Amino acid sequence: MSCNHNDMRIFRIIFILVAVFVIASCSKDYTGRGTLDSDYTALSSKFINNPTIDSPFILIKLGENADAQSVENLLIAGVDSVVKVFNSVPGKEALEKECGLDRWFEVYVNPDLKETKSAGSGLNSLALALSELKEVAIIQFPTKAESGVKGEAIPYNQAAPSATQRVFNDPMLPLQWSYLNTGSSTIDPKAKAGADINVTDVWAELTTGDPQFVIAVLDEGVMYSHPDLAANMWTNTAELNGLPGVDDDGNGYVDDIYGCNAVTKDGNITWDKDKGHGTHCAGVIAGVSNNGIGISGIAGGSGSGDGCRIMSCQIFDSHQEGGGGLPSQTARAFKYAADNGASIASCSWGVKAQYNTDNAYIEAAGVEYDAIRYFERTVNNSTVNGGLVIFASGNYALSFSSYPGALHDIISVTAIGPDGLPTYYTNYGPGCNIAAPGGEFITTEDSTGCILSTLPPEFSKGTLYGYMQGTSMACPHVSGIAALGLSYAKKLGNTYTLNEFKDMILTSVTNFDNLLEGNKVTKASTRIINLNYYKKRMGTGLTDTWQFMMKIEGTPSLVAKIGSRQAVDVSSYFGVDSENITFTSVQVNNSSMKLAEAPFMENGKLYIYPTVSGSAKLTIRAIAGGDKVGGGDVKGGKAIEQVVSVVSKHNVSTNGGWL
Repeated sequence: MSCNHNDMRIFRIIFILVAVFVIASCSKDYTGRGTLDSDYTALSSKFINNPTIDSPFILIKLGENADAQSVENLLIAGVDSVVKVFNSVPGKEALEKECGLDRWFEVYVNPDLKETKSAGSGLNSLALALSELKEVAIIQFPTKAESGVKGEAIPYNQAAPSATQRVFNDPMLPLQWSYLNTGSSTIDPKAKAGADINVTDVWAELTTGDPQFVIAVLDEGVMYSHPDLAANMWTNTAELNGLPGVDDDGNGYVDDIYGCNAVTKDGNITWDKDKGHGTHCAGVIAGVSNNGIGISGIAGGSGSGDGCRIMSCQIFDSHQEGGGGLPSQTARAFKYAADNGASIASCSWGVKAQYNTDNAYIEAAGVEYDAIRYFERTVNNSTVNGGLVIFASGNYALSFSSYPGALHDIISVTAIGPDGLPTYYTNYGPGCNIAAPGGEFITTEDSTGCILSTLPPEFSKGTLYGYMQGTSMACPHVSGIAALGLSYAKKLGNTYTLNEFKDMILTSVTNFDNLLEGNKVTKASTRIINLNYYKKRMGTGLTDTWQFMMKIEGTPSLVAKIGSRQAVDVSSYFGVDSENITFTSVQVNNSSMKLAEAPFMENGKLYIYPTVSGSAKLTIRAIAGGDKVGGGDVKGGKAIEQVVSVVSKHNVSTNGGWL
């Protein structure tokens, strides 16, 4: 007996129709691996997630040897259409294949099959039928990412307090305590001076950003027309100068001038129906600085068009059914960012599901994880050989980071308040890498202890600025600092591997572990938190921008306590016990910390007396080989010198910053 290809295909469709009917009639709803009847255990081994939400599609990953016929074979009964998750980019085919992006598809379900009582159960029968196809390697039920904001936006409505130190002319800068915390009670009665990212001296002396570096904000849409963001938005010139409604650059996204909407698969970025979350995060990273209006961004430039650039990669969209946040949508955003020049992905969101290990998340995440790997392996600048991904740790007050941030090679950020202590909402523990300001309500009405940034008018009563709190706000602080680091490294001509760059970020910190004693009462949440739970669990410490720049520069950085003369051993910077070296002078190159007296060397130690928080660079001169400099008729040693940086803090640990 023989039959042609079409006969075999008809037979196959009839078989699958029968299978769908039998499975739908007598099997239990699929709720997780291992819950199916034994007859279907082998089929369910291809499932990597549980059907927990309603979705119009199932995600399918084909095997490595898939071809065009493999895609055609997905068009079985119950399937409405099959769509590739990712657009291929010329020149990127090898990396796309290496990361498996070429084999992911959204299989859209016939609406009649989808209409069932329980979430996801309408997909189960079809998923089981699809798993019978030998071409199918993985079937992923979509899960949903959650935005990391804690609470709603509070519009800006306070008068700015006077500032003790200003770098830029942005009128709201004094309210941005996370950049320079003076301990002012107008911010928070318990505000702690120095509980900030220590960035103002970096602006004044080292760098304010560089437009070559692009930070992708994977979030709600960024209001690209905001007056404090517009000048620092990344623009796709081919689309900007092209025809409306036309995919001028052929990348699969129509009119993607300022980024993409990964939910609608075009350039229609929206912000009016969400929470203003993406716009707020963007302002922290690179709001335009020194332009005489609003706030300052960490990598927002000096007001001369020299800030880093923001790319909006929208993954949440309340205009659309379900609101976005599905794995294929977040994955598309990572790939778009990588393909269009982003060096940093700032991700103030996470998955609420509590995975126990990296492998558990990787198995469940599928398409999202493949796209993250693609972003990390894409080189978009000459300074670092890969893309840096930064996530919020989560706002559930859980003793571990949420995924994807909990991945061991991803930076996950915890949050502190203006009091320099962990916030009541921050996650902490395994997977959490570093702390940054996330803000905290002083009372339910007083928001100055939160983070002030840009907002759309829909959420700011027309003021275009407002407060939010959350690890969502902590994440863009580290993203902005990373952008400054790329800018300064480029200025110096330095290059790094991606891991080297991450290591420098995570070791450029000041310690607050010794402050974590007793309880903290949070007025807005009416909660009492035991600070002892957070010891050694907030990451390496509080991120410090100046110390990060010193690592990039190669300058040793010391930490001194404010308010007293103290001795600092500098032996490790001169090769031998410093007591055996003849020191000749200490020169203050620059200082913002204000010194009560000139620093000096005595018995091999540097004595310094800072009176306020800040930083300084000192040149210490000495003689190697004797007590006098040799030459001519003098037999002696060689004059040597070492530049060191000193950061002054109210709280100094004995380990110099490491937790």
